Amino acid sequence: MRKKPPGTAKTTDGAPADGPVDEAPPDVAAQRLVILLSHERSGSHYLAEMLESGSEIVSFDEVCNFQAVNPDTSGASFFRFRHDWQNANPDLAVRPDTDVMSGFLDGYFSHLLGLKDAKKVLVDVKYGHVHNFEPAWSPSENRPFLIRYLDRRKIRIVHLTRVDTLAAVLSDFAAGKAGIWHRRAGAERTKPARIRVPVPNIVQRALSLQREKDNFFAWLAVNLCFSLSYEEICDTKEARERTLARLCSFLEIRASAFVASLEKMTPPVEELVENYGELRRVAAIFGVPGLPARG
Repeated sequence: MRKKPPGTAKTTDGAPADGPVDEAPPDVAAQRLVILLSHERSGSHYLAEMLESGSEIVSFDEVCNFQAVNPDTSGASFFRFRHDWQNANPDLAVRPDTDVMSGFLDGYFSHLLGLKDAKKVLVDVKYGHVHNFEPAWSPSENRPFLIRYLDRRKIRIVHLTRVDTLAAVLSDFAAGKAGIWHRRAGAERTKPARIRVPVPNIVQRALSLQREKDNFFAWLAVNLCFSLSYEEICDTKEARERTLARLCSFLEIRASAFVASLEKMTPPVEELVENYGELRRVAAIFGVPGLPARG
């Protein structure tokens, strides 16, 4: 018989501490847990910060990103929890079938709910991290196990994407080149340097991301899911307020005057990219929309 690992108590900063903690049953997870599913540079941190400012929801950053959530210090780390669970349940390593993985995910999400005392708990999962929740290898076009698990448990999903796929890819490229991923209000502003981009690579990444978004929209069609876009929460105050009001209704939390200290940091593509003309030509050849004529 497989052993069930004890829950992990937490310190005030969310790190593990000695002693057990109660696990939430699946129906509580359906009531409290929300998965924020998104791709890179889609505004997930901005959205999470705004929702947290309303006091009824708290969030966990990218739990499957060990550079953002340190497995040695954070009780929220997916990899730390999997390590500890696997030690107590070797089947997760040697016989990871759907029942074993479902039990593991029940335990992990219950553990996260035990770390935060709030009406709703938002967990940030990126497209590129969904493979961590697979019981075993499967074809890349198959509906991911995490999506099927959330469907069975009736757990809410907030699906955040950026309509302008090319802008998302360029923002990711520019942030990686500068080593700056977020900017907060009040921080010193400097005019970003124009950059030359590897055009074929950028266009290929945009096409790949668009296919990825299309797949996730199809996979999520029957889930309890609310879809919104970066543009809806970042472009105008009116669009943001309308979108957040609908999102609050979906999450069953109070709407409020949501605020965030994060600010948009990437200028318009035509101002950022030095070889913009080349990028626009290649993007047009491959049918990637979103690039206006300069000026």
